[in-house]
Amino acid sequence: MYWDWQKFFRSTSTEDEQVAENTNADIPIKKGADDLLRRTTFAGRIADVLCAAGGHEGRVFAIRGDWGNGKSSLKNLIIEKFRSREPKPDWLEFNPWQWGDSDAITRALFFEMASKLGGKHSPKAAARARSFRKYGAVLSGSAGHLQQAGEGKGVAEWITSVGLMAAGFGIGVQGVGSSLLPLSMTTIAAALLVIAGAVRFVAMIVSAFGRDRSAEPLPEVRKDLETRLRKLKQPLIIFVDDIDRLEPEQIRLIFRQIKVNANLPNIVFVLLFQPSIVVKALEPVAGAEGSDYLEKIIQANFDLPAVPARRIAEIFSEQLQSVVGQLALAENGFEQRRWGNVFLGSMQPFIANLRDMRRLLSSIAIHVPLHQGSKAFEANMIDLLALETLRVFEPEIHKAISRSKALLLSANGYHGDAKGAAQKTIQGLVEAAAPDHRPACKAMLRELFPTAEWAFGGSHYGSDWFGTWNEAKRVCADRYFDRYFELQVSDGTVSDSDFADFIESSADARSLADAVARLEAAGVLADLAARLDESVKRLPIGHLPTLLPAMFEIGEKLNSRSAGPMNTSYVAAWRAACWFLREEPDAGRRSDVFLEALRGSELLSVPAMLISLDMDAREKDEPTKEFLFTDDSLAAAKTLWVDKIKALATRGALETSAEMLSFLYRWRDFSGGFDEPRAWLDRIAADERQLPELVMRFISVGTSQALGDYFSIKTEKFQRQTIEDFFDLDELAGRLSRLDRAQLSAAQAEAVKKLEASLANWRASPPVTAS
Repeated sequence: MYWDWQKFFRSTSTEDEQVAENTNADIPIKKGADDLLRRTTFAGRIADVLCAAGGHEGRVFAIRGDWGNGKSSLKNLIIEKFRSREPKPDWLEFNPWQWGDSDAITRALFFEMASKLGGKHSPKAAARARSFRKYGAVLSGSAGHLQQAGEGKGVAEWITSVGLMAAGFGIGVQGVGSSLLPLSMTTIAAALLVIAGAVRFVAMIVSAFGRDRSAEPLPEVRKDLETRLRKLKQPLIIFVDDIDRLEPEQIRLIFRQIKVNANLPNIVFVLLFQPSIVVKALEPVAGAEGSDYLEKIIQANFDLPAVPARRIAEIFSEQLQSVVGQLALAENGFEQRRWGNVFLGSMQPFIANLRDMRRLLSSIAIHVPLHQGSKAFEANMIDLLALETLRVFEPEIHKAISRSKALLLSANGYHGDAKGAAQKTIQGLVEAAAPDHRPACKAMLRELFPTAEWAFGGSHYGSDWFGTWNEAKRVCADRYFDRYFELQVSDGTVSDSDFADFIESSADARSLADAVARLEAAGVLADLAARLDESVKRLPIGHLPTLLPAMFEIGEKLNSRSAGPMNTSYVAAWRAACWFLREEPDAGRRSDVFLEALRGSELLSVPAMLISLDMDAREKDEPTKEFLFTDDSLAAAKTLWVDKIKALATRGALETSAEMLSFLYRWRDFSGGFDEPRAWLDRIAADERQLPELVMRFISVGTSQALGDYFSIKTEKFQRQTIEDFFDLDELAGRLSRLDRAQLSAAQAEAVKKLEASLANWRASPPVTAS
């Protein structure tokens, strides 16, 4: 089977459109134009059957299918067909979720039917009744919201009050001798009282029209609906969807109500559900014959047509382009053959239907953009898509993988009983999956983690593969593992975008210095050294003159933080410089670039290491191995380095350097003996102000950890060989004894005390021959 996967990865929509389109994972389609499964013709046939199903007795049909296979979408296609028919049938969609007991569901159903049929129980009639009741209340005085108009009185009461006031006023005026005015006021008062009585009568009539029918007995409501249903020329079609999402008791309640009301004339119920769920829910009332119970209610079933797995795969691949189309590049780890293997062997088994497909696309649309950096994609696209599949369909396994970094990334680190235990644990990750998902999970683990393939009887991969996995940004690479689960570049690490910017900046010394400064400020200088060590083949060899001094600087800064052979960041820095120099095939040019970088720098740590490495290679006498420098260049490099260390010592900067002791040995090696470094030390030690600080520079710091301890303890001591290399023990002891202890800091006093004790022990034992 050949799959042209690449054609599916060309995007034309914007990123916002992609996310909006692909996060609607569970929304059914609304129209035939969106029908990817070619069910429009099937929907048309069902529409024809439903429209012809009227009669004196109602009918009940079922649209059956598993979750996610498109029942609601088929319903919407049927409704679309209804809209194109003449005359159009009446239909409604009844949602039983929000109703509780039997009467509530029935009343809600009748209310929805009345809204289509009209009559005294319809929503419009109910609205008119509410208006009449409101108007009647205003007229009669029971409308509490009109208090401002009459201090709580209705129109009738207000007119009555005015009439009585007018009558009283007329009588009062008559008592003072008026003849015309009292007659007029009396007549007005009488008229107002008559009007008030008429308003009360109207209020009674209006209130009668506003009778509240919401609480009328259900038989009376049903009788009114039956009358109206018999007059229909086409049946009223009622869709009842998502029955299989209800609780079992609610499912039983729905089917009882459908059974009771199925004999209404000119009514067609269309029930949408997954048979296995409904049959199980009906078992308490139908025993083991749940399917027989359904057959007594449902006259005909429309089963969703089967969808070939290949068609689902084609649709998924076509829609995936809108999310990752522009990112499916070789530089992001996309390789057509591997993608086909991963998708068909590990991802496709999880995607059984369009709902599964949309759920996965939704997760991809949300998470993939999180890995897009400013200048690079921060993950391997294929690994990311595979892990998103586990996140959606087997979240517990996804979580377990995130916690198993050491287990999954140890290629050959297990032996004996430990190997058996590790194998069992890795296999247990697969066993935690749903049974039908286990083969796919196993295939996915083997594909994502070649380092763990041995646990399933597969190959063992050596450490020489790590560079390849790193370059491909694979999840099985230590550098990249965490970001797949943290959904961002891990703290303290250099992102691919920042590293790309570093490489881009390396064409210009000033730009490169700025890039190093930014990364140092971000606290990722140590990881930058590691990235350089891992990626020397990515570095442009034409930028060697600018990159090499930058490597000197990076190594110097890292070594000053924690000097010593166990400083792995510093090791990565000088090793990167060494390997990058070797990328230049011409030994003469290598030497020239190195000497030029050394002349223009006061940073001596990394250059000293490179010179020492080349000296060691010559001592091993390996004629087949090409040396780092030419013979003349090596000699020139040693002389130049010694000149620079002497200048450093003259300025008083050597004794304050954290690398002083290491530099003293390099001075010995490059100058041919101890004479020069010892002479310099003797001048420093003769000064009682400088000697205490000098003593502290010779302290050897280590750690001690007993068997069973979780934590190591810091230790400080003086190495006899080192002290004897640079000092006469008796002379040093005399100088220490003459120090004014009151002038020492607490740390200096403690160091001097330890050295004096060590000297006393050493002088009492045989001397060690100086190297």
